[in-house]
Formats: sequence, C-alpha cells, structure tokens
Amino acid sequence: MKHIFSCLLTLYACVLSHAQQSVLTCADFKEGSFIIPMEENIPFETLIIRQGDEQREVVEINGEVSEATVKMVWTSDCTYELHYISSHNDPDFIDSDSFKETVTYVEITKIEDSCAYIIASATIKGEYVQMPGRMCKEELL
Repeated sequence: MKHIFSCLLTLYACVLSHAQQSVLTCADFKEGSFIIPMEENIPFETLIIRQGDEQREVVEINGEVSEATVKMVWTSDCTYELHYISSHNDPDFIDSDSFKETVTYVEITKIEDSCAYIIASATIKGEYVQMPGRMCKEELL
C-alpha cells in the first residue's frame, strides 16, 4: 500500500509539472497557425497564419476561398493592431474600401487550454464596433 501511494504521488507530481509547463501565454499567439472557429456571432471558420509582423487570414465561404494579408503591430504583451495590406477574392459582404482604411485593435483577455479569448474593435464608416471571439492554436486542437 505504501508503494502504491508513492507511485500515485509521483504520477500526480509529473502530471502537475507537465500541466504547468504547457500553460500558454500571449506570446504563444504571436506566430504560428490558428483557427477562429465558427460560432454564434462568427458565421465561418477562419485560418490565421502569422509569421513575423504579417498575418494571413484565409476563409472559405460557399466554396470560394478568400484571403487577406494584414500587418500586425504589437502594442503590449497582449494587445495588437491589424492594418490592411492586401486581399484576394474578397467576399461580397466586405466593403474593401472601408476595410482597407480600418485599423482593428485586438486585446487578448484570457487564455484557456489552447485558445485565446479576444475582443476586436474598430471604427467602420464612423461606427465603433466591438466583437468578442476566440483564436485557437491549430497544432494543439
């Protein structure tokens, strides 16, 4: 019985140690591949690919693949701005001229498991818009 307790205690310590090592921070969302999953307020899944200071956003809507490239400017550990660079095959619901001039401000508000919960905000055509969402590390899904 004493040996079983020792084994269980050792196993628990190993699991706890591994769990503490795998805790993600905002820095883990600066580069890599991510998914913004389809949710109640987001009608499609978006693939995010981040490398350096650029982010590619790939969306498939009704069989059409659209892609946008934006510049990321990190303003603190957990906040950044997105600035339009270019796009290909814009979906009908995006007004390209408004999108090109819009700066989107994003704050990572919490991280759970492999997902960062974010609040994105922008002023579009004079109207301030704020949208919550989440972005999950693709390789950890």
